[in-house]
Parts: sequence; C-alpha cells; structure tokens
Amino acid sequence: MYWSPLLRIFTYISDGRTVYFAPETPFEASYRWTFGDGDSSKSPSPSHTYKADSGTYTVCLAVTNAENCSQKVCKSVYFNVGMDELEKGIKVYPNPAEKTLYIESNSSYPILHVTLQDLQGRMLYQSDCRNSNCEIDVLGWRKGMYMLTVQTEKGIWREKVEVGR
Repeated sequence: MYWSPLLRIFTYISDGRTVYFAPETPFEASYRWTFGDGDSSKSPSPSHTYKADSGTYTVCLAVTNAENCSQKVCKSVYFNVGMDELEKGIKVYPNPAEKTLYIESNSSYPILHVTLQDLQGRMLYQSDCRNSNCEIDVLGWRKGMYMLTVQTEKGIWREKVEVGR
C-alpha cells in the first residue's frame, strides 16, 4: 500500500522557554519528536521546555502509520525569552504586502540583517540592512505566507508575513 507524503511540516509556538509543537496534518499514526537537546516525546502534539533562555534547535518529527510506513521531517526551531521587548521595537507593515514590505526599528534595536524565506525554508531575500529601516520589493512574488527574520544587536525576531491578496 502506498502512503502519500502527508507530513510536510510542523508548526510551533513558543511561550518563554516552553515550545508547543503540532504536525500541520495530524492523522492516526505513532509519533516520535526529537527536540535537538537530547529530549524526545511520543505525543502527537507535545510541548517541550528548554533549559536555555534562547537558541536554535533542530527539531525532528517521525511518523509511522499502521502499515509501518514512516516519514520524517526536521526543521530549525528558534525561541528567545526576551522577544516581547524586542517585538515592541520593530514594526513590519503592511501585512499583507502587495508591492513593498517595510521594516522599521527604533534606535534601541538597529537592524543588522534581514531574511525572507518561504515556509519550506528556501531563502528568497537577504540583506545586511545596517540601519533602522528596510524595504523589500515583493511585487511579482507568489501569493502566500513567508517567514521574515530580523537580526538586531539585541536578538533575532521572526514573524510570518503575507504577500499578495
């Protein structure tokens, strides 16, 4: 029996050191999560508390169905306990963007580097901004969701942005 590739990616939300995970397409199967720090879980949608205040970890999800067919997907997961403070210093607009995406930072958080990736992790844009304002021309980009990463002197901030209408 052929098992179609249902498992493409998983989502996560962080709340301080605790990160909540879920497969985008949950289905009846056995799950095995590895969190990149030596811990693991067999829950379909686990939460995991990291010991560090921030970090990037490679998290993997392996799923096996009743016919013993397996799929595995891994991605980098980033969290930062101090994100609330950084979030107040950065503005991204308009969201959704049709022509230009603007990124502004107050003087306490000068922008060092900006990247924009699709949700499969492919890098579509990167710039060493090195000031408090950046503009990304998104005219002609495929309509959809993208992951914006802004690196400042105080930390890294991420947000999903939508392009097109």
